[in-house]
Amino acid sequence: MNLKKYFLGALVIFGAAVVLIVFTDLRYPVKHFFRSLITEETGWQRQESTGDAQTRRVELFSPIFKINQLWPSMSGPASIHRFSLMPSSAPELLWLTGYSVQVVDVEKKKTLDEAYLCHNNLDYSVASYYTNWGISDRVGVLTPRLATITQGQAKINFPPGFGIPLMSNQRMATATQVLNLFEPDLDIEVRHKIAVDFIKKEDLETPFKPLYQQSVCVLIKIDTNRVDSSGNKIQMDCRPALASIAFTNIREDGEAYTGHWVIPTGRDTVAYDVTTILSLRVNTNLHYASVHVHPYCEYLQLKNVTTGEIVFQSDITHDPKMMKMNNIEVYSSPEGTMLYADHQYELTCVTNNRSSSEQDMMAVMLLYLHDQEMEEVLSGM
Repeated sequence: MNLKKYFLGALVIFGAAVVLIVFTDLRYPVKHFFRSLITEETGWQRQESTGDAQTRRVELFSPIFKINQLWPSMSGPASIHRFSLMPSSAPELLWLTGYSVQVVDVEKKKTLDEAYLCHNNLDYSVASYYTNWGISDRVGVLTPRLATITQGQAKINFPPGFGIPLMSNQRMATATQVLNLFEPDLDIEVRHKIAVDFIKKEDLETPFKPLYQQSVCVLIKIDTNRVDSSGNKIQMDCRPALASIAFTNIREDGEAYTGHWVIPTGRDTVAYDVTTILSLRVNTNLHYASVHVHPYCEYLQLKNVTTGEIVFQSDITHDPKMMKMNNIEVYSSPEGTMLYADHQYELTCVTNNRSSSEQDMMAVMLLYLHDQEMEEVLSGM
């Protein structure tokens, strides 16, 4: 009889706990607890801190990567981690303002050379993101990428007063990969330190303007001799997953294209019309632009073909002694540059291969544009 009472009592307590967790904000820390157990098993580590009076930061540390051989672009050890910015609290509006990556030692104390960073991508689901905001017609149009980081451009910071609106429980994925192009006898272990900067809506001093990201890239016909045939196994492709399969396979002219090709020795120029990929529906301002290219690219240029004006040219500086990019120029402007829905745009990649053999190349420009429709949605909150 006593056992029956104890059993019924335990059942009541368990049921009350379930109700408390499911129907109150306690469900968020509980979910976060179990997810953190899985995170620790995969080798990823997380820290949280604050910057200035407004900015908060989530730091993610990758598993340990061992570099003991040459790793060409997109072939080195890699890892993916899925996360949200504030998983242990009830959903609220946040503004993503910055993103950065550093190569650090195993103890996370010393910053190492960017030469061991191939790329890092911050991705999200376009479908779930815009459906949650009640904007469903962007699925199949926008690329599922928020940021790409590479050597020479290890951080992005939006202009003051601009950001990407995210709910605190928005699921994202950071994908990071190591690189080693010129040290065959190297034997070290490293981590990648990823920092995500954001501001809570309640901490804003003035209203923010929302941005959305659309990637444009140079594509090359597959039936040419310029396709990369090095034989290196691609572990993680750093190209943006373009919204339509047609963008990466068959284009309007019926030809097959790729965004990963080889460049000859010496100087070379490749241009591609990106008007369709850009998919502008209304005139809007460009406020920030970053670039992802491989070494030996001298500059990547976005041109308004209709007017003949250069929208933005990213000049890249290289180490004179090795195959390494020291700096990739970004575009950042609170005033912005107008892009027109009825204009034609072209992306041009100029390279200067100083090595004695062909090299792999890709050229992506990530454009952060004023999101007028999202601004209307947010004003109604």
